[in-house]
Amino acid sequence: GGEFRLDSGETRIALPRLLKEPLSVQRLTSRVQWRQNPDDWFVQAQDIVLNARDGRVRGDFELRLPKDKTLSPVLKTRLDFHDGDGRHTAQYIPLILPDGLRAWIARAVVAGRVTHGHVLYHGAVRNFPFRDGKGRFEVRAHVKDGVLVYLPGWAPIRDIDAELFFSGTNMLITATHGRLRSLDVGRVAVAIDDFRAPEGAVITA
Repeated sequence: GGEFRLDSGETRIALPRLLKEPLSVQRLTSRVQWRQNPDDWFVQAQDIVLNARDGRVRGDFELRLPKDKTLSPVLKTRLDFHDGDGRHTAQYIPLILPDGLRAWIARAVVAGRVTHGHVLYHGAVRNFPFRDGKGRFEVRAHVKDGVLVYLPGWAPIRDIDAELFFSGTNMLITATHGRLRSLDVGRVAVAIDDFRAPEGAVITA
């Protein structure tokens, strides 16, 4: 086993199973440890601090790499983020969403501030996104001053204050406030079960 301190300047991080494009990072620091067990390699990164132009992240992760290649690696992580920039949302849309839904989010989300949120992941990598319940994937985020162009040619909804929640293959967006031209928009919830096409969403106001 061993340990080292990671302190990196400008770099790019590739997560091909989760994101389409690599993440551009201004600085990344962490304390990384590893050891060999009888059945696997264990890697742990603690006190992760990641600074990027689109936000800041803190957290930890653990990764088990089985020596038996027929078994899946197992990842456990919690990452807390804040100061996100909604103008670059398209870069962070997970690949588990259908192409049509990802394209709609990339086009519709024009601006906003992600004040805080977190990502939780615990389970075998091969089982992601855990439709069988054998693992946990969760994303929560609070957005302020959001701007949403929900349909081309329509006036955007501005000043959105909303909570975003992804769990496994489900999504729930709850907006408590927004403005459409001169009209105040009250509470609106958009739920998507198992990431079906947007026209299958259940919308309540």
